[in-house]
Amino acid sequence: MIREINQGNVANRANLLEFLGEEADRRSNPDSPQQIATDYVFIGELSEAELNQLKSIAQQLKEAGAISDRVYQKIQRRAGITIQLELQLFNFAADWMRGDEAPEPERIQPVLDNLQRSGLITSDNRTKLSLDLKTGKAEDGYDIVRYLENTKIFNLRDYSRDPVIYFPQIHREVAQLLTKAGAANLSTATFKLQFLDVEEDNALISTKVDSRKYEFASHYSAARSQNHFFGMIDGEFIQLFNKILRDQKSSYRLYTVGFFSDEYGAFGLDYSRFAVLVLTEEQAKQLHRWTSSYLAIGLEDHSSAFNSDRIDSILSLIESIGLLSHLTPQQKTEGKQKIARQYINSSYELLAAFDNLLISFDWETGNLENPYQALTKRFAVASRGAFQPTEISNEFDYDQKIAGQSFVVKGVRYSTKLEFNGDWLDSAFIAFLDRVIAETVPDAKFYTLYDGLSEVGYLFLT
Repeated sequence: MIREINQGNVANRANLLEFLGEEADRRSNPDSPQQIATDYVFIGELSEAELNQLKSIAQQLKEAGAISDRVYQKIQRRAGITIQLELQLFNFAADWMRGDEAPEPERIQPVLDNLQRSGLITSDNRTKLSLDLKTGKAEDGYDIVRYLENTKIFNLRDYSRDPVIYFPQIHREVAQLLTKAGAANLSTATFKLQFLDVEEDNALISTKVDSRKYEFASHYSAARSQNHFFGMIDGEFIQLFNKILRDQKSSYRLYTVGFFSDEYGAFGLDYSRFAVLVLTEEQAKQLHRWTSSYLAIGLEDHSSAFNSDRIDSILSLIESIGLLSHLTPQQKTEGKQKIARQYINSSYELLAAFDNLLISFDWETGNLENPYQALTKRFAVASRGAFQPTEISNEFDYDQKIAGQSFVVKGVRYSTKLEFNGDWLDSAFIAFLDRVIAETVPDAKFYTLYDGLSEVGYLFLT
């Protein structure tokens, strides 16, 4: 494999190191399933022979060209400390090489050609990036972000640790980025932070644009220490702006890119830094296509299908045809509030926001007491009074490994035996409900809803 790398036939050295780590694991644990390096707890100092063995392996990897000089130095410094096993050496080296390998200047020129043609990088910045790659000033693929147009890099170390201060500040700076890029005029926008009494999506940010109030709720958790940044601000916060851009029928959307670090001994996300990019759909596709080896960037929805006016129209329709007739005024208000605080990309998300409307569940259940009984009750409520089972049994017994379900509808008891599959539910349960409802409820049934090929839930309709 190393010869293949030296001959240019294998470009990804990180994958090679992962392969070597797997081999080391198999040699040391021939009868055990593969583990990752962090599974091991090694207590005590290594002997001189063991330490020299690790350093010898690192030397061989360096001489073979499988690791860079910088990764070699990291291994030398940490051998015997965070690296105490051969498997750990390969796994750490693979992680470090994944972030340490700079795109080779010659190999990246076609990438830069396409980025420049797409308007993602100026001619001057392209020249500078090419030079910096050759001189080592641009050390890994994520450095490409620093040279792109309409991009801002945020370092949370530069901000107050008080969310009441830094949340609005970061949002203002993103608004300025959008204004400067010509994507939207948000130069006068102000942002208000409110904390919600919920476990998830507890940070609510709001602003007003063109007389419409925009809100978005994302997750926040307080920093545990001065060097702890995880949870300070969720990358999804940009969706507040994407809602505005969508309403304005803009061709632009915001994207985020994370950075990586090995500051704490293992290569992983650096939660203190992230970048925000303003991109058209074509630019995003080009960036994803040409830099997927260097940048972890997804794709955003650039359509206007779920703009605010369209969502309001759909909600009016849902209510006018009676889909919310079983809900209290407070439940309706809470459902609409959830929608206002989300970034809607699928129609089923509108239905899922309301209580007892879209029935969704995991077939691998966490309820090992009465899963079928509980689901039967949920389906009954979601039928808005049309399906009214009584005397609902609980015939699920995890210890006895049996499952079944029965209930009474209009004086008739219906029952079925179900296959016991541990914590996996039997899909025959849905077929059973469908059969009973077809016999007892005229001109109505539960319809299966899909998001693409994925089943997302069941909706009762006449």
